[in-house]
Amino acid sequence: MGNGQIGGNGSVEWVFTHHDEFGTIVPLTLGNGVNRVQVVSGKARCKDPIRVAAIGTRPGFNSAGFFIVTLTYASATDRDRALTSAKTPGSSLVIEVPAVDRGAAFPQNLSRPTEIRVDW
Repeated sequence: MGNGQIGGNGSVEWVFTHHDEFGTIVPLTLGNGVNRVQVVSGKARCKDPIRVAAIGTRPGFNSAGFFIVTLTYASATDRDRALTSAKTPGSSLVIEVPAVDRGAAFPQNLSRPTEIRVDW
């Protein structure tokens, strides 16, 4: 179980966290194996040992076997605009999410939630 969050911070920042079945954070370390982050061919890779049936069952969620994707917009109007412009190539859903600049020039954005969050 865990989540990944992706957002703007003057560029792009991403953070991934693993949790145990009680929602407690499981520390990730560098290296090979479960809950260990390794860099392979220039890509960060890690494996959460969760069973597929347990995905989406962390405390606060009740969607066994499903990833939960949360996209955050500045307003409901922006959200609605994104929904109406969503594309559906094949069996995919492609939706645009504006990046938020959380750089030093935009202190008002520091407390905004990340634009993209995936929970499992």
